Amino acid sequence: VPGLAPGIHELCVRANGSDGGGAGSVTECIEVTVATIDLAPAAAVNELGTPGQTHTVTATVAAGADGGVPGVTVEFEILSGPNAGATGSSVTDAAGEAEFSYAAAQGPAGLGTDVIEACFGDEQGDTVCETATKQWQDTTPPDAACDPTTNPSGGNVPPAGDNPASGQNPDGFYVLTATDAVDPDPEIFIHDSASSFVAGPFPSGTTIKLVQAPGAKPSVSPGVGAIDWKVKLNGDALLFAEDDSGNVVGPIACLVPPAPK
Repeated sequence: VPGLAPGIHELCVRANGSDGGGAGSVTECIEVTVATIDLAPAAAVNELGTPGQTHTVTATVAAGADGGVPGVTVEFEILSGPNAGATGSSVTDAAGEAEFSYAAAQGPAGLGTDVIEACFGDEQGDTVCETATKQWQDTTPPDAACDPTTNPSGGNVPPAGDNPASGQNPDGFYVLTATDAVDPDPEIFIHDSASSFVAGPFPSGTTIKLVQAPGAKPSVSPGVGAIDWKVKLNGDALLFAEDDSGNVVGPIACLVPPAPK
């Protein structure tokens, strides 16, 4: 049926002949449905990072102006992308529609673009296909915090009091945290507000002793006991956190009083 437009067509064949009884003919007609397939949405973009996320595409098998074709088996496959290899099969409903849903892989491995293919075949063994794309992206920065923690020797978090000069934590003991919906290990950096010095990267849960020493050389040295690092800065500590996709949050202030003169 090359050249036939999508739709339902009646094709008839007539055979003419003659024998001892004279000339005659016979006609045979069949109904042929010429259908196309469409996959929607053709392209979609979603933020990754919610376990249980799914994506659904709908294939429509239609015979032009004659509408959807029911009862057609549509085969789905993700050809490439973070969820490559996922497959499914569905039969078109009265409207000629068949759906395919799949769960998105999470974490950094789940980032990228899936190419989804939907195909159906005819009685002659021919196959027609259509593709769509689904992009899983990460544009959301991590959540980060610089929280006062206990003084290993004193066993408590001293109150900052009403004097802003005392900072958030007069003893300077902090725990640095960063969490991200996609990256399980975002990196933490501490910038010196009074110099170009940057400390890090540190993993989430790092404990520090923060010292503000104007005029001194900024440095990072091993901490003592439960404290991982001692960080000495000229100015205030400004915390930044960055995930594997390059999204950054900050600055977040970690304040302590400067050392006495």
